[in-house]
Amino acid sequence: MVDVTVAAFAPTQLRFFGVALGMTHEEARRVLSESRVAVVVEDDTANPGRLYIYERTPNGDKGASLLYLIWEPSDPALARVTVFHGAAPYLHGDTRQLLTEAALDPQSPIGQRLGKPDRSAVTLDISMIGLKHTTYLYAARGLLLTHQVDKQLGTSKVVFAFALPSYGLH
Repeated sequence: MVDVTVAAFAPTQLRFFGVALGMTHEEARRVLSESRVAVVVEDDTANPGRLYIYERTPNGDKGASLLYLIWEPSDPALARVTVFHGAAPYLHGDTRQLLTEAALDPQSPIGQRLGKPDRSAVTLDISMIGLKHTTYLYAARGLLLTHQVDKQLGTSKVVFAFALPSYGLH
């Protein structure tokens, strides 16, 4: 995968462990089974048609979370790929910085490169447990950055995703 923070690209050109936006469920499963990186593919039982991708440990168990793949119920094309912190060692160049709060800071070099988001929205807010997600959209890049704050655990982290325009980016 290229450094997505500097290269000009269409989101459909990106590959994550061989998986690309627009692929069918079957294509993605096949590509993952052939990936050079050993992965565990797990269905999201709460959301049919979605898959969690984990790194496979040397003993064959499920390791770090790498990706979350989303297909819309009425569409066979992979609509969104979310990248988790476990995937950082596989990312190139400053793409790793998309998993940091620096990506949300307009004064940081990565924040300046990304520019101002087109819009933002609170995408999860469970105030009684102090959990809040705010997602920032960079429509031209097909990029979503989600700031995840968990006051109960005292954590603040960023994950990113690429999505097809049909996923509601524009």
